[in-house]
Amino acid sequence: MQLQPRFSRLAMIALVASLAGCAVPMTSSNTYEVPLANGEKMQMSVVNGGIGKLSAGGIHIVQNELNPMADKKHVAFVFEIAVKEGLVPKHITIEDMTEDPVRVLVDDPAPRLANGHWKFTTPALDPKQPGTEWIIQLDDTIRVFRFTVTLGDGSQVVLKQPAMYPIVLKSIIRKMADMDK
Repeated sequence: MQLQPRFSRLAMIALVASLAGCAVPMTSSNTYEVPLANGEKMQMSVVNGGIGKLSAGGIHIVQNELNPMADKKHVAFVFEIAVKEGLVPKHITIEDMTEDPVRVLVDDPAPRLANGHWKFTTPALDPKQPGTEWIIQLDDTIRVFRFTVTLGDGSQVVLKQPAMYPIVLKSIIRKMADMDK
């Protein structure tokens, strides 16, 4: 199930408003310091009620979503990147680096592009399993995904993309999975 654009925008605005009281320290009016695995920290900027998608080295993150699956018991991440014409990705890895241990979500040793885009949906995830229980916790959550794209010339493009998962979305997932009974 995909959130309607208007609903999604309202959820993001509600999340941004609620971030003032969350555990992520605010460093300016729209920039937050986010703790990561291994004691690292990164700056996250909220622009127009959402987090901008990162770009570097000819790689642009298009999508990093969490979607409920049709069985109403599982969820899956959907990741998508755009690749600049002429670049050839040879390996793509996406890791959730929000907390220890860092968790590999995608390891694609032979990525295929369609119209300059690579898209991947993870296998079904059970929100009740260790490592994914944050999905059903009733709070706003920020996760950080490390996209590592190894190109044909051996160089790597690494992007650390934050993503917000508001309580509104997580409540919908809980209801769909009959966890609120």
